[in-house]
This record gives sequence, C-alpha cells and structure tokens, in this order.
Amino acid sequence: MSQREYDRHNLLKNRFHMTLLQYGELLARQNGRCAVCREKESAMGRHKEIQNLAVDHCHSTQKIRGLLCQRCNHALGMVRDNAELLHRLASYVETADTGLKAPGSSGDQLLEELLRK
Repeated sequence: MSQREYDRHNLLKNRFHMTLLQYGELLARQNGRCAVCREKESAMGRHKEIQNLAVDHCHSTQKIRGLLCQRCNHALGMVRDNAELLHRLASYVETADTGLKAPGSSGDQLLEELLRK
C-alpha cells in the first residue's frame, strides 16, 4: 500500500468509519460519478492528480449519503445541508426574473447606459 493509499485508508477509517473497500463499492454503485450532478470529478489536488469524490454525510446522524464531487460538496456545505434552503434556491433559479438583463449579456445599450449613471 502506497503512502497515499495508507493516508486515504486512515482518513476514511477515522472520519467516516469506512474502509477503502466500502468506498470502492459505493464508487462503483455511483458509476464513478457524483451522486448529485452525475459528473466525474475534475478538481485537481495538490499533486496535480484528480481528487477523489468526497464522502458526504449527515452531520447530525453521521450517516453516509453518498460520494460528491468537490463542487457539489462545497455547494451543499454553503447551504449548511439545509434542504429547505436548497428548495428555495432551486425555486429561485427556476422562477426569478426581474425583467432586467446584465450589462453586456444582451447588447441592450439603453440598459447599460442606465446602469452607468
């Protein structure tokens, strides 16, 4: 076992009470992809290698929910694992419309002029 594998083994064991084999089985169940966005991990680590998917767990029950890419893991952390807030964010993204457009996005020169004043 390489030092990197040994460190990974200890991290999984100590933080999540999970073995490398269990991690591998979960990774295989998810087809090597993030449980949320279903993409393969693309974030690079310190040593210029693609990072492992992060173990996502409920902070109150400690139950492991799945493996997430760094983006989805950070997004979930930013909303503090709050499902209600996630639902409101999804609703906002789907329905919010002020009728305005960001400068440069539509070529709307009148809007750009108004925003400069």
